[in-house]
Amino acid sequence: MEIIDRHSNIIPEGDYLEICNNLRKAYKVKEGHSTLFDYSDTNTILPNISSVYFEMEFYDRAAELDYDFLSHQMTYLLSEKEAHLPFQRASKTIQNITVRHYCERYGIELSEYTPNVLKVYLDENNILKEKGFTKFFKDLCRSYLQMENNFREIYRNNINNRIQNLRELSNEI
Repeated sequence: MEIIDRHSNIIPEGDYLEICNNLRKAYKVKEGHSTLFDYSDTNTILPNISSVYFEMEFYDRAAELDYDFLSHQMTYLLSEKEAHLPFQRASKTIQNITVRHYCERYGIELSEYTPNVLKVYLDENNILKEKGFTKFFKDLCRSYLQMENNFREIYRNNINNRIQNLRELSNEI
């Protein structure tokens, strides 16, 4: 996922979202199992084993592999949590993202998705009659930030829940 994030600026937005969704599906936990082995029944690690030595040897190896697996998941989740902190202000990047979303929503095609180009388009098409562009765009950015930060809060809460589950699983191994 880090590799995809590093190159997100050259991947079209639709393709980026599709890749992220496919990765999410690939790593989605099925039926509540998050470890590679089921420790509730030692026969699932290596069925029909008669030697206590080998049973413990493979149990220890399974536990080590699961600790590594959980550790990598934890590292990924912590980096996602850090990467999805709430936005504090409408930076230039946020403004451009806001313009892109506005244009996609209303089917507007621009040469560049920047506030200045949007302003020219809205002026030429006499779309903003009563309130000026500055107030309109400030409200638009505020709305986008609120929705984005709400999404980020939900995502971070889900990450926190998942981290808690991983910690509990790690303690059970």
